[in-house]
Amino acid sequence: MSADDLKFVTWVKLRRRSTCSPPVPAECRPKSSISPPLEALKLVVDRAPTLRCAGRDRVRQLIPHQYSLYNPPMNQAQRQYNKQQVETLIPHGFHSRDVTRPRSDQYEHPVVQRAIALIGFPSPDAIGSTFYEYFNPMPLPTVAFALTTVQFCIEEWETGVFKAKELRAERQYNTYCAHLKGLQQYESAAIARMTRFRREWFEFA
Repeated sequence: MSADDLKFVTWVKLRRRSTCSPPVPAECRPKSSISPPLEALKLVVDRAPTLRCAGRDRVRQLIPHQYSLYNPPMNQAQRQYNKQQVETLIPHGFHSRDVTRPRSDQYEHPVVQRAIALIGFPSPDAIGSTFYEYFNPMPLPTVAFALTTVQFCIEEWETGVFKAKELRAERQYNTYCAHLKGLQQYESAAIARMTRFRREWFEFA
């Protein structure tokens, strides 16, 4: 590894410790809060760009089917329907089981588990598949990353017609932080429920 890669690995360790360690007593923390091996962090360094872009490309295919969008819209009425649907989905409705009720049954939409699987577990040599023990139960930062990707892909339909956008990590940072905060707040309010979700997401992936 180069000096820059070693610096990045150190940063990953520090960020993982700060974002993944839940604010609960040590004895109550899940076993997955232990530090991952250096090999796993090297894999993150090597595959981070691919993880973002390839994951986005796979998740894109989910959007029209999961949210019943016309692909492509054949007339103005269909385009307007798509546009209104996107307005319903963003920023919270898309991960609720009933997208018209964004504050009920959060994180229960099938797109959540499917996006996690497509991003982190698409092949036997993927990060999630190779180091699966560190994803059981599914870490909240991983879920937040998947939610951020889904939201980005939905926003590509904001005009009612699909239009690819450039994926810039710095522009997605605030979205990621918002989703991570929402997940952490949900877990603190309903820890048993979120623990079940995290286990089910891992098992599906």
